[in-house]
Amino acid sequence: MTAMKYGFSRLVLLVAFLWSGAALAGEPAISDAWLRPPAVAGRPGALYFTLINPGPATAIVAVKAPIAGRAELHAHGMAGGIMRMRKVERVEVAAGGQVQFQPHGYHVMLFNLDEAKLGAAADVSFTLLLEGGAKVAGQAAIKR
Repeated sequence: MTAMKYGFSRLVLLVAFLWSGAALAGEPAISDAWLRPPAVAGRPGALYFTLINPGPATAIVAVKAPIAGRAELHAHGMAGGIMRMRKVERVEVAAGGQVQFQPHGYHVMLFNLDEAKLGAAADVSFTLLLEGGAKVAGQAAIKR
């Protein structure tokens, strides 16, 4: 009977572990995602989020957003004493680290937004494409 109780306890612990998501701890995840829509129709919007990477080093190489005709990775940086925005081809993410996309830092510019869908939506979906082909899906709240 004791062996049976021990086996049942191990089963309960295994189910709790799997249910908690800890078994998937090696997968990158998106948190705190939000979209700043353009102040003027026809202009680009900006997407911000944090990518948490509990696994090996990787890089974000592209972003897809169904609400936009085009999405580009961008960064702010000083050039000649002036803060400038520039397109970047990739954003490195350290092993076991995270990278924040925030105003005046890394961000995603969303061009050719579908204004009709944007006006009716509370949030929008997007997908990060990582080096090696992995994809991470996210939902961004629209902050008007």
